[in-house]
Amino acid sequence: MVGFAAETQEIERYACDKLQRKGLDMIVANDVSQAGLGFGSDQNAAWLLWRSAEGVESRAEAPQPKTQLAATIIQQALTLLSTKTPTNASGESL
Repeated sequence: MVGFAAETQEIERYACDKLQRKGLDMIVANDVSQAGLGFGSDQNAAWLLWRSAEGVESRAEAPQPKTQLAATIIQQALTLLSTKTPTNASGESL
């Protein structure tokens, strides 16, 4: 499950907290306070955070076209999906 967060301060810390609280596999956090990025712009930057065997990993994505960032987000989600153990409706490993 991938979540999204719009933050104005301490982006990585708040996103990590939300990742844990909501039980997400990955979260994409945007700094909505940065002028020229996000809302009303073709450019955006984000922090990607995801769960791994080592804990929580993160990567900052520099400002880039939204289409490029979307492709990066999808690729990271697919990478996580390929390493995830399949479970049944009760959450038990298959």
